[in-house]
Amino acid sequence: MTLFDGQSTHEYGQMAIRSAATLVEAIDFENFEERASTAIENAVARAAVAAPQLHIDKKAGKRISDERIGEEFGRRVMRKFDYIDVTIPFTGDWKAFSLSPSTKTLGTLGELDDRRSAIVIRLPDNERLEEDLESAIAQILRNLGNLDRDMVSLASEMRTTLKGIADRRFEKLKAHRDLDSKRSFPIA
Repeated sequence: MTLFDGQSTHEYGQMAIRSAATLVEAIDFENFEERASTAIENAVARAAVAAPQLHIDKKAGKRISDERIGEEFGRRVMRKFDYIDVTIPFTGDWKAFSLSPSTKTLGTLGELDDRRSAIVIRLPDNERLEEDLESAIAQILRNLGNLDRDMVSLASEMRTTLKGIADRRFEKLKAHRDLDSKRSFPIA
C-alpha cells in the first residue's frame, strides 16, 4: 500500500461522526447525560489514529535488480536498474499510513509492509541514495505530523458535533417525557 494514499482524514472523520451519532441517538432517557458523555468519549477514542513512531536507527537495506525494456537510439533494449529497498520499522498504528492528511507532501516515496510493521522505500542505487533517503524520511515525518494535527481537530470536531446531537436528543426525550406525564395512561 502506498503511503498516505488512502481515505482522506476528512472522509474518515465524517464516517466516524456518522457512526457515533447513531449510537448517541439511540440512548434512552435513563442516565442520559452520563451515558451520552461516555459514548462520545468512547467514539473519540475509537476514531483516534496516533502517528506511528519510525525507528530510523534500525533501518536496513536490500539491493534489488530490475530489468526493463527501454528505447535507445530508436531500438528496444533491455536495461538493468539497481535499487536499494530501505526498510524502516515502526511501532504504532499502521492505519496512519493509509490515511491521507488534509495537507500532505505529494510524491511521498514508500510502501507499507504491515506484516513486518515497517515501511519500505525503494531508491536508485547511486551516489544520491543517502540524500534521497533523508528527503523521503522528512516527507514521511511531515505527513505524520500533519496527520496528528488532523486527528486533534477531528477529536474536537467529534466532541462538538456529538455534544450537539446529544443535546438535541436529550431535549427531544425530555419533551416526550413531559408530554407523556400529562397523559391519562402510561407510555412505554
